[in-house]
Amino acid sequence: MKTKAIIHIGGGYLQLPCIRWAKELGLTVVLTDRTTDPSCRQLVKDFRIIDGTDVTGLLKLSREVNENYELVGVYASCDFGLKSAAAIAEAIGLPGCSPVAVERALEKNVSKEIWLRESIPTPDGMVVKDMGGLSSAEKELDLPVIVKPANSSGSCGVRSVWDSRDFKRAYTNAQQFSDSVVVEKLTTGQHIDVNGLFIEGEFIGCGMIDRFFSEPPYHYSIWGCQPCSVTKEQQGAIYYVVERAARALGIETGPVKADIVWTDKGPVILELAPRFHGDIITANITPLATSGSPVKAWMAYLCGKSDPIKYIKPGNEKFAGWMALFADSHGKLLSVDGLDEVKQKSGIHDFFISFKPGSIIKDSKDNRSMCGFVWAAGANRDEVFGKLSVASKTIRFNTA
Repeated sequence: MKTKAIIHIGGGYLQLPCIRWAKELGLTVVLTDRTTDPSCRQLVKDFRIIDGTDVTGLLKLSREVNENYELVGVYASCDFGLKSAAAIAEAIGLPGCSPVAVERALEKNVSKEIWLRESIPTPDGMVVKDMGGLSSAEKELDLPVIVKPANSSGSCGVRSVWDSRDFKRAYTNAQQFSDSVVVEKLTTGQHIDVNGLFIEGEFIGCGMIDRFFSEPPYHYSIWGCQPCSVTKEQQGAIYYVVERAARALGIETGPVKADIVWTDKGPVILELAPRFHGDIITANITPLATSGSPVKAWMAYLCGKSDPIKYIKPGNEKFAGWMALFADSHGKLLSVDGLDEVKQKSGIHDFFISFKPGSIIKDSKDNRSMCGFVWAAGANRDEVFGKLSVASKTIRFNTA
């Protein structure tokens, strides 16, 4: 019998736990990354320099892997690898999301149209492709609104508008990332990141985490904490909306993540994609908080393990959270100080620095300005936040 293998798209530092889980399950990991020496390369024997967006290159690799091994699945933890993963699943006949469903999910305007038609709670909005459409949006939607690219990620191009004079500027900014721009009502409430998993058509909730954002007009993530502060009854309502939203897009196999806002009228869905939330959350925070892993559960299913759901442990054992790291000023990074001090602080689990000296740090407008992350565990949310805050102030990015 051939050894079972999985193609893992992306091999950065935050993805190290995912590679380890795959190996613990007995899978051979074929790792791909667009860089020549990613952090995960040390854990695998088979590494290929292939960009996650290179569908043709990854399809060719999948056929090669399937000749030498029994290819059981493809794992992608970011939007950039989803089209490739879907194409491989369809070509080889593996469990996964279909290319059509991936397209629907990644195009925010398409998702919104489907959800509104299916009466799934999502903000009212419209797609703008020119100045005429922008004028219509100004007339039809009361302020404040969110203006965002139809097919971007990482908060790139996202901006809220509170004064009509800022409409054009926000639209021009979003156009840098997508020809089509979504303008929708700004939804206020508690922001919640939700992970789910479809196995054999059944939806399994895989955890929720509170997420907090920067002050308007930009809305990039700054920190998060698990367990989520909503009640069990509210969690049930949230999972119900996520499952409905996913099925409406044609997603009924594999991971799913959703951005939810709990409002005074209940859960409202903003976005959804056929993957888990980013690696800082799913691969690092959730296991730290629950000792479980939805990633390992999905991989266990792919390689035929019995009762894969046992790897998702619903009982929270402790609080865990992450905080984004930012430089005090933008410019060329000269050095990073305070890392040794942070290592000595109680409760700090780990940190990741994404910029090297010589890199250019941009002004804080979206996730591209994040210089890294720090994550910690504690007895309660306040303790976690306190530890993260101290650590973020200790790590200093010196720029010129």
